[in-house]
Amino acid sequence: MHSGVSRCDQSLDRLLCNDETYSPSCPCSERRPILPPSTKVPPIIGKDILVKDDKAHPVHIEHLRQEVKDSLGTVTDIWKAHDLRTPVITSGNDGVHPDERRPSRDCSNEARCRATSGSRHYQDLAVDIHSKDIKTMDEKLQVEGELKKQLDPRGYYVKLEDRGTKNEHFHIQYNPPQVNKIVPKRSKK
Repeated sequence: MHSGVSRCDQSLDRLLCNDETYSPSCPCSERRPILPPSTKVPPIIGKDILVKDDKAHPVHIEHLRQEVKDSLGTVTDIWKAHDLRTPVITSGNDGVHPDERRPSRDCSNEARCRATSGSRHYQDLAVDIHSKDIKTMDEKLQVEGELKKQLDPRGYYVKLEDRGTKNEHFHIQYNPPQVNKIVPKRSKK
C-alpha cells in the first residue's frame, strides 16, 4: 500500500505517495482533475436512453466500460434540457469504425477494421448517439458544445461526426489517462 498521497511531482507529472513511491497510474490532478464519482442515478437503458433496434446490424453495448456508462447521464440531462426525444445509442462495440489517425487501417469489413483501426469502439470505450432528431445544425452544435463542456474535463472526447450525412451522430469516447513508466523508488537522504 502507498499509505496516501504526499504531493504532486510536476517534473514527472506523477503523484508522490507518502512511502516515497510514485503512483503508476495517477497523473497530477492539475493535468486532469480527479473528480468524485457521480452520485446521480445512472440512466436506465431502455427507458432513459434507448438502443437502436436493428436486427441486421445489432448494437453491442453489453460490455461498455463504466466510464462510458457514466457519460450517458450527461447525455440524457442535455437531451432533457433541450426538450429532445429520448437519446438513442446507434453504435457501441460493433460496426466499422475507421480511425483517421491510423493511415494503415483496413476497414473494408468489420473484422479487418477491428484488427487495424484502433477505434475505442472495439475496446468498449465509445458509443455513438443519434443526432437526427435535433432539427437544426445550430442546435446540434449547441448540444455538442454542452457535451464537450461537461465531458472533456473528465477525459472524454466528443464530436458531431459525419455532419449533414445519413451517418451523422455524436461520437463519445473515454480516453483513459496515459500511464507513464513507473519511476524507481527514491532513496532516502
